Amino acid sequence: MKQFITRNFFIITSAATIGIVIGTVETGFSPPPGKTSLEWLGAMFLLFFMMIACCATIIGFMFALHWLLAKFHASPTYQVVYDDTPDRPVSFGYKCFWITIKSGETEQIADLLSLDKKTPCNWKAGIDNGYLYGDGVPVFLSPPVRGWSFLVGRCALPDPETHHDELVELLNRLSKNFGEACFFGTMRITGFAAWFRSQNGQIVRKFMYADEVIYDEGNRIGIESDVAYIDHDFDSEKEKSIKRAEFCGDENWVIQIAADWTIDPSTLEYQKKTPKAVGILGYLPNFVRGSPED
Repeated sequence: MKQFITRNFFIITSAATIGIVIGTVETGFSPPPGKTSLEWLGAMFLLFFMMIACCATIIGFMFALHWLLAKFHASPTYQVVYDDTPDRPVSFGYKCFWITIKSGETEQIADLLSLDKKTPCNWKAGIDNGYLYGDGVPVFLSPPVRGWSFLVGRCALPDPETHHDELVELLNRLSKNFGEACFFGTMRITGFAAWFRSQNGQIVRKFMYADEVIYDEGNRIGIESDVAYIDHDFDSEKEKSIKRAEFCGDENWVIQIAADWTIDPSTLEYQKKTPKAVGILGYLPNFVRGSPED
Protein backbone atom coordinates (compact mmCIF):
# COMPACT_ATOMS: atom_id res chain seq x y z
CA MET A 1 0.00 0.00 0.00
CA LYS A 2 2.90 2.36 0.76
CA GLN A 3 4.34 1.65 -2.66
CA PHE A 4 0.93 2.36 -4.18
CA ILE A 5 0.69 5.75 -2.48
CA THR A 6 4.30 6.70 -3.26
CA ARG A 7 3.98 5.72 -6.91
CA ASN A 8 0.67 7.52 -7.47
CA PHE A 9 1.75 10.61 -5.54
CA PHE A 10 4.85 10.84 -7.70
CA ILE A 11 2.84 10.40 -10.91
CA ILE A 12 0.24 13.02 -9.97
CA THR A 13 2.87 15.49 -8.74
CA SER A 14 4.83 15.06 -11.94
CA ALA A 15 1.68 15.56 -14.01
CA ALA A 16 0.87 18.77 -12.13
CA THR A 17 4.39 20.08 -12.63
CA ILE A 18 4.34 19.26 -16.33
CA GLY A 19 0.95 20.96 -16.67
CA ILE A 20 2.25 24.15 -15.10
CA VAL A 21 5.38 24.09 -17.25
CA ILE A 22 3.29 23.65 -20.41
CA GLY A 23 1.04 26.49 -19.39
CA THR A 24 4.03 28.68 -18.75
CA VAL A 25 5.58 27.85 -22.10
CA GLU A 26 2.32 28.62 -23.90
CA THR A 27 2.22 32.07 -22.33
CA GLY A 28 5.76 32.69 -23.50
CA PHE A 29 7.00 32.96 -19.91
CA SER A 30 5.23 36.29 -19.75
CA PRO A 31 2.55 37.27 -17.23
CA PRO A 32 -0.97 37.96 -18.51
CA PRO A 33 -1.87 41.59 -19.25
CA GLY A 34 -2.39 43.59 -16.09
CA LYS A 35 -0.39 41.16 -13.90
CA THR A 36 3.12 41.60 -12.63
CA SER A 37 5.66 38.82 -12.88
CA LEU A 38 5.48 38.28 -9.11
CA GLU A 39 1.68 38.00 -9.15
CA TRP A 40 1.81 35.63 -12.07
CA LEU A 41 4.43 33.45 -10.39
CA GLY A 42 2.43 33.42 -7.18
CA ALA A 43 -0.68 32.32 -9.07
CA MET A 44 1.25 29.47 -10.70
CA PHE A 45 2.56 28.25 -7.34
CA LEU A 46 -0.92 28.52 -5.79
CA LEU A 47 -2.34 26.47 -8.65
CA PHE A 48 0.43 23.93 -8.20
CA PHE A 49 -0.22 23.50 -4.47
CA MET A 50 -3.98 23.34 -5.03
CA MET A 51 -3.47 20.50 -7.49
CA ILE A 52 -1.19 18.71 -5.04
CA ALA A 53 -3.76 19.12 -2.23
CA CYS A 54 -6.52 17.80 -4.46
CA CYS A 55 -4.39 14.80 -5.48
CA ALA A 56 -3.47 14.11 -1.86
CA THR A 57 -7.18 14.11 -0.93
CA ILE A 58 -7.96 11.63 -3.69
CA ILE A 59 -5.09 9.36 -2.65
CA GLY A 60 -6.20 9.57 0.98
CA PHE A 61 -9.70 8.51 -0.02
CA MET A 62 -8.30 5.59 -2.04
CA PHE A 63 -6.17 4.53 0.94
CA ALA A 64 -9.19 4.63 3.27
CA LEU A 65 -11.27 2.61 0.80
CA HIS A 66 -8.49 0.05 0.42
CA TRP A 67 -8.21 -0.27 4.22
CA LEU A 68 -11.96 -0.75 4.64
CA LEU A 69 -12.13 -3.39 1.91
CA ALA A 70 -9.15 -5.24 3.39
CA LYS A 71 -10.78 -5.19 6.81
CA PHE A 72 -14.09 -6.38 5.37
CA HIS A 73 -12.53 -9.34 3.55
CA ALA A 74 -10.19 -10.33 6.38
CA SER A 75 -11.12 -13.39 8.40
CA PRO A 76 -12.90 -12.22 11.56
CA THR A 77 -11.31 -12.93 14.87
CA TYR A 78 -13.16 -15.24 17.20
CA GLN A 79 -12.74 -16.83 20.58
CA VAL A 80 -13.62 -20.48 21.10
CA VAL A 81 -15.35 -21.02 24.44
CA TYR A 82 -14.59 -24.08 26.56
CA ASP A 83 -16.81 -25.23 29.42
CA ASP A 84 -17.39 -28.86 30.42
CA THR A 85 -19.82 -28.15 33.27
CA PRO A 86 -22.94 -30.24 32.56
CA ASP A 87 -26.05 -28.19 31.80
CA ARG A 88 -29.46 -28.52 30.18
CA PRO A 89 -30.32 -27.83 26.53
CA VAL A 90 -29.99 -24.31 25.13
CA SER A 91 -32.26 -23.03 22.36
CA PHE A 92 -30.90 -21.99 18.96
CA GLY A 93 -31.95 -22.12 15.32
CA TYR A 94 -32.17 -18.67 13.76
CA LYS A 95 -29.26 -17.52 11.58
CA CYS A 96 -27.54 -20.86 11.88
CA PHE A 97 -26.77 -24.20 10.20
CA TRP A 98 -27.40 -27.49 11.96
CA ILE A 99 -27.84 -31.21 11.34
CA THR A 100 -30.21 -33.33 13.38
CA ILE A 101 -29.24 -37.00 13.71
CA LYS A 102 -31.61 -39.74 14.86
CA SER A 103 -29.30 -41.17 17.48
CA GLY A 104 -28.26 -40.61 21.05
CA GLU A 105 -24.86 -42.28 20.64
CA THR A 106 -22.72 -39.17 20.86
CA GLU A 107 -19.35 -40.92 20.75
CA GLN A 108 -20.34 -43.08 17.79
CA ILE A 109 -21.48 -40.00 15.86
CA ALA A 110 -18.22 -38.20 16.66
CA ASP A 111 -16.19 -41.21 15.47
CA LEU A 112 -18.16 -41.44 12.24
CA LEU A 113 -17.57 -37.73 11.62
CA SER A 114 -13.83 -38.16 12.34
CA LEU A 115 -13.95 -35.13 14.61
CA ASP A 116 -10.53 -33.74 15.37
CA LYS A 117 -9.41 -32.22 18.69
CA LYS A 118 -12.46 -33.53 20.51
CA THR A 119 -13.16 -31.98 23.88
CA PRO A 120 -16.15 -32.17 26.26
CA CYS A 121 -18.39 -29.12 25.97
CA ASN A 122 -21.70 -28.16 27.56
CA TRP A 123 -24.73 -26.75 25.80
CA LYS A 124 -24.12 -23.06 26.58
CA ALA A 125 -20.54 -23.01 25.31
CA GLY A 126 -21.36 -25.38 22.47
CA ILE A 127 -24.13 -23.22 21.00
CA ASP A 128 -21.99 -20.10 21.41
CA ASN A 129 -19.25 -21.85 19.43
CA GLY A 130 -21.80 -23.01 16.87
CA TYR A 131 -22.51 -19.38 15.99
CA LEU A 132 -18.87 -18.42 15.47
CA TYR A 133 -18.09 -16.83 12.13
CA GLY A 134 -14.84 -17.50 10.24
CA ASP A 135 -12.65 -20.22 8.80
CA GLY A 136 -11.51 -23.13 10.93
CA VAL A 137 -14.23 -22.85 13.57
CA PRO A 138 -15.42 -25.94 15.51
CA VAL A 139 -18.75 -27.76 15.45
CA PHE A 140 -20.76 -28.69 18.49
CA LEU A 141 -22.20 -32.19 18.79
CA SER A 142 -24.89 -31.99 21.44
CA PRO A 143 -26.00 -34.53 24.02
CA PRO A 144 -29.15 -36.38 22.93
CA VAL A 145 -32.62 -34.88 23.34
CA ARG A 146 -35.50 -37.34 22.96
CA GLY A 147 -33.35 -39.63 20.83
CA TRP A 148 -31.96 -36.89 18.55
CA SER A 149 -28.52 -35.26 18.50
CA PHE A 150 -27.66 -31.86 17.02
CA LEU A 151 -24.54 -30.98 15.07
CA VAL A 152 -24.33 -27.17 15.13
CA GLY A 153 -21.99 -24.92 13.17
CA ARG A 154 -22.93 -21.81 11.22
CA CYS A 155 -19.61 -21.75 9.36
CA ALA A 156 -18.22 -25.20 10.17
CA LEU A 157 -20.86 -27.26 8.34
CA PRO A 158 -20.90 -27.55 4.53
CA ASP A 159 -22.81 -24.73 2.89
CA PRO A 160 -25.44 -26.27 0.56
CA GLU A 161 -24.82 -23.51 -1.97
CA THR A 162 -21.02 -23.78 -2.19
CA HIS A 163 -20.40 -27.32 -0.88
CA HIS A 164 -23.55 -29.15 -1.90
CA ASP A 165 -21.89 -32.51 -2.63
CA GLU A 166 -20.02 -32.53 0.69
CA LEU A 167 -23.26 -31.86 2.57
CA VAL A 168 -25.17 -34.60 0.73
CA GLU A 169 -22.35 -37.08 1.31
CA LEU A 170 -22.27 -36.21 5.01
CA LEU A 171 -26.03 -36.57 5.45
CA ASN A 172 -26.14 -39.86 3.57
CA ARG A 173 -23.27 -41.26 5.62
CA LEU A 174 -24.99 -40.30 8.86
CA SER A 175 -28.39 -41.66 7.82
CA LYS A 176 -26.86 -44.88 6.54
CA ASN A 177 -25.46 -45.55 10.01
CA PHE A 178 -28.21 -44.03 12.16
CA GLY A 179 -31.33 -44.16 10.00
CA GLU A 180 -32.02 -40.46 9.45
CA ALA A 181 -30.20 -37.12 9.27
CA CYS A 182 -31.63 -33.71 8.40
CA PHE A 183 -29.94 -30.41 7.56
CA PHE A 184 -31.50 -27.02 8.26
CA GLY A 185 -30.19 -23.55 7.56
CA THR A 186 -31.48 -20.02 7.84
CA MET A 187 -29.82 -16.64 7.26
CA ARG A 188 -32.13 -13.69 7.92
CA ILE A 189 -30.17 -10.96 6.12
CA THR A 190 -29.79 -12.82 2.84
CA GLY A 191 -33.20 -14.52 2.96
CA PHE A 192 -31.48 -17.91 2.78
CA ALA A 193 -33.48 -20.97 3.81
CA ALA A 194 -32.76 -24.68 3.32
CA TRP A 195 -33.84 -28.11 4.51
CA PHE A 196 -32.43 -31.48 3.42
CA ARG A 197 -33.55 -34.91 4.59
CA SER A 198 -31.67 -38.18 4.21
CA GLN A 199 -32.98 -41.60 5.20
CA ASN A 200 -31.09 -44.90 5.14
CA GLY A 201 -28.24 -43.47 3.12
CA GLN A 202 -30.29 -41.61 0.49
CA ILE A 203 -31.47 -38.02 0.11
CA VAL A 204 -35.27 -38.07 0.00
CA ARG A 205 -35.94 -34.33 0.07
CA LYS A 206 -33.94 -31.16 -0.44
CA PHE A 207 -35.01 -27.57 -0.76
CA MET A 208 -32.95 -24.39 -0.83
CA TYR A 209 -33.87 -20.79 -1.48
CA ALA A 210 -31.38 -17.92 -1.94
CA ASP A 211 -33.01 -15.08 -3.88
CA GLU A 212 -34.54 -17.84 -5.98
CA VAL A 213 -35.34 -21.52 -5.64
CA ILE A 214 -32.03 -23.39 -6.06
CA TYR A 215 -33.17 -26.89 -5.12
CA ASP A 216 -36.65 -28.35 -4.93
CA GLU A 217 -36.24 -32.10 -5.24
CA GLY A 218 -38.16 -35.02 -3.75
CA ASN A 219 -41.64 -35.24 -2.30
CA ARG A 220 -42.69 -32.65 0.23
CA ILE A 221 -42.90 -34.19 3.66
CA GLY A 222 -45.24 -33.43 6.58
CA ILE A 223 -46.41 -29.84 6.99
CA GLU A 224 -44.35 -28.81 3.97
CA SER A 225 -46.85 -30.60 1.74
CA ASP A 226 -49.67 -28.47 3.16
CA VAL A 227 -48.24 -25.24 1.75
CA ALA A 228 -48.58 -24.73 -2.00
CA TYR A 229 -45.75 -22.26 -2.25
CA ILE A 230 -44.99 -23.04 -5.89
CA ASP A 231 -48.04 -24.77 -7.38
CA HIS A 232 -50.65 -22.22 -6.33
CA ASP A 233 -52.49 -20.39 -9.11
CA PHE A 234 -51.53 -16.73 -9.12
CA ASP A 235 -52.82 -13.92 -11.30
CA SER A 236 -49.35 -13.20 -12.66
CA GLU A 237 -45.80 -14.47 -12.63
CA LYS A 238 -44.79 -11.38 -10.65
CA GLU A 239 -47.30 -12.18 -7.90
CA LYS A 240 -46.18 -15.79 -7.91
CA SER A 241 -42.57 -14.70 -7.53
CA ILE A 242 -43.42 -12.33 -4.67
CA LYS A 243 -45.45 -14.95 -2.78
CA ARG A 244 -42.75 -17.55 -3.29
CA ALA A 245 -40.10 -15.21 -1.90
CA GLU A 246 -42.27 -14.35 1.10
CA PHE A 247 -42.57 -18.03 1.93
CA CYS A 248 -39.13 -19.32 1.03
CA GLY A 249 -37.23 -16.56 2.77
CA ASP A 250 -39.20 -16.90 6.00
CA GLU A 251 -36.86 -18.24 8.67
CA ASN A 252 -39.81 -19.24 10.84
CA TRP A 253 -40.83 -21.75 8.21
CA VAL A 254 -37.44 -23.48 8.53
CA ILE A 255 -38.00 -23.81 12.27
CA GLN A 256 -41.49 -25.21 11.73
CA ILE A 257 -40.23 -27.85 9.32
CA ALA A 258 -37.44 -28.76 11.74
CA ALA A 259 -40.06 -29.17 14.48
CA ASP A 260 -42.20 -31.34 12.20
CA TRP A 261 -39.38 -33.59 11.02
CA THR A 262 -37.26 -33.73 14.18
CA ILE A 263 -37.23 -31.35 17.18
CA ASP A 264 -37.77 -27.60 17.32
CA PRO A 265 -34.32 -26.23 18.28
CA SER A 266 -35.79 -22.87 19.29
CA THR A 267 -37.62 -24.49 22.23
CA LEU A 268 -34.87 -26.74 23.60
CA GLU A 269 -34.60 -24.67 26.78
CA TYR A 270 -38.08 -25.94 27.73
CA GLN A 271 -36.96 -29.58 27.69
CA LYS A 272 -36.90 -29.64 31.48
CA LYS A 273 -36.92 -33.44 31.70
CA THR A 274 -33.68 -33.71 29.76
CA PRO A 275 -30.86 -34.31 32.26
CA LYS A 276 -27.79 -32.12 32.49
CA ALA A 277 -25.02 -33.38 30.23
CA VAL A 278 -22.10 -32.39 28.02
CA GLY A 279 -21.58 -32.86 24.32
CA ILE A 280 -18.45 -32.76 22.17
CA LEU A 281 -16.67 -29.83 20.58
CA GLY A 282 -14.47 -30.71 17.61
CA TYR A 283 -13.38 -29.94 14.08
CA LEU A 284 -14.67 -31.54 10.91
CA PRO A 285 -12.03 -32.70 8.42
CA ASN A 286 -11.63 -30.57 5.29
CA PHE A 287 -13.13 -33.19 3.02
CA VAL A 288 -16.39 -32.84 4.93
CA ARG A 289 -16.75 -29.11 5.52
CA GLY A 290 -14.98 -27.95 2.35
CA SER A 291 -11.69 -26.10 2.23
CA PRO A 292 -11.85 -22.45 3.38
CA GLU A 293 -9.94 -21.53 0.22
CA ASP A 294 -12.79 -22.79 -1.98
